[in-house]
Amino acid sequence: MVDLIFRDNTESTKARVGRRELMVIEDSPIIKTACNWPNISAFEASLQPQSIDDQALACFFTDWAWAPKPYTFSLDFLPREYSRVNPERRNCCMTAATRAVSLAHLAHKSRDPKIRQLADTEYVSALSSTNQALSISAEAMQDETMMAVHLLILFENIITSAGGRSPSLLPWITHLGGATQLVLERGPGQLNRDVGAAMFQIQMFKMIVYGMINGQAIPTLFEGAWKETGDHGDAAVQIMKLVSSCPALLERAKVLLGCDVLQGEDYFGDARWYMKENFSKLAGLVADIADTDETLKKWTKASIDSRSWIANNWSFFLAAHVVVNRLLEICLGHFSMWSSSLFSDPDDDFNPFSPTFSDSIPDLASFFDGLLLRRAQDAQKLLVDQICGLIPQALQLSSRYPDEPVASSGSPLVSYLMLWPLHVALHATSISVGKREWVKSILRFIAVHDGLQMADILVHEPYGLLDRLASLERYG
Repeated sequence: MVDLIFRDNTESTKARVGRRELMVIEDSPIIKTACNWPNISAFEASLQPQSIDDQALACFFTDWAWAPKPYTFSLDFLPREYSRVNPERRNCCMTAATRAVSLAHLAHKSRDPKIRQLADTEYVSALSSTNQALSISAEAMQDETMMAVHLLILFENIITSAGGRSPSLLPWITHLGGATQLVLERGPGQLNRDVGAAMFQIQMFKMIVYGMINGQAIPTLFEGAWKETGDHGDAAVQIMKLVSSCPALLERAKVLLGCDVLQGEDYFGDARWYMKENFSKLAGLVADIADTDETLKKWTKASIDSRSWIANNWSFFLAAHVVVNRLLEICLGHFSMWSSSLFSDPDDDFNPFSPTFSDSIPDLASFFDGLLLRRAQDAQKLLVDQICGLIPQALQLSSRYPDEPVASSGSPLVSYLMLWPLHVALHATSISVGKREWVKSILRFIAVHDGLQMADILVHEPYGLLDRLASLERYG
């Protein structure tokens, strides 16, 4: 029996109860085409978009189809699983949570307070049915219960991203802790099913947030099984354990969590201003970890002849990436810094996938460039030199060990350790022609070793690296 880990104990949540009404939106411009996602076509065809529930589901599932793939792959199964539920069980926790999230998404897109009220009402219903499922051992271990838990977190994320006001982060933190507990209760057996493995993947990176908030190290139960998911490998688990158990990180995270900005009446306020104000704090935290943690120092001194040299030497970039994004989750109440784009207007300047994102926050590049070397006089130049200095050695080692798993698709080398530093390098104003050649080489390396075409890389990576590369080739 699993404890009732979701408790409706906040005034804001208690206020989310209202009379449910059937609504019809005539000539709604919100529902878009299903693009090329086969799962959604059949599902949309089966819907009769007359009720607000049907419209919300169609809108949510369709939007999920064209959203940036790296941040949505783990819920690709949701329309399929939703359609499989027996009609007699439409009030089960997973379907109720799906309806709540769909309505919240539609409310954000339509800016309709009536739909938002319906979403709040459905959220309370989903909360109740999820708690009921968690109280029964057999039900708690079902995949649909885990889906409901994820969706309850997603609901809080959408509401926060939409600019909703909340007296605290308690609902989001509570759901996050519940999901962590449930993942551990389900055990390694969940990795034997595609849906279970997918949900495990998205929850592992959330565990570190809960660990930061509560001063707990990341659970070690899944260290051996992590690599089997084909996501980021054992190196990522080691780094996550490191940053989640670092005293400096935990202390600073708690300070940021209790920041007056988070507790104020205008909780979300101007997100752009808030991020800018906290960039220096986040950068200082990463630098402190680099200065004080002996384990990280040992990793960076690994021998170049070691078969794990690539992961070890790039570990600091991954650690910095993980730390910054996890702290941004805490500061902003998001799943991640990037996930807010799924529920933002396409033309919103704060949308990281928007062409105007870099222009809207002009100091973003300088923040990343100075992240690891903030004490240096010329942090930008030193960081770019360090990144580009590792690239030829990484290429050389990869050719020496062509069968090394670290060079395979989905590895830390490809998914994090290459794309993120390259994002920094391409933003840097000091990048030289010679360094541009290394950028081109590493993109070709990714294409060759992963068997991908350049167009495929463009679809999977979120930073527009190939567009920048094309600009470099056109203008020198």
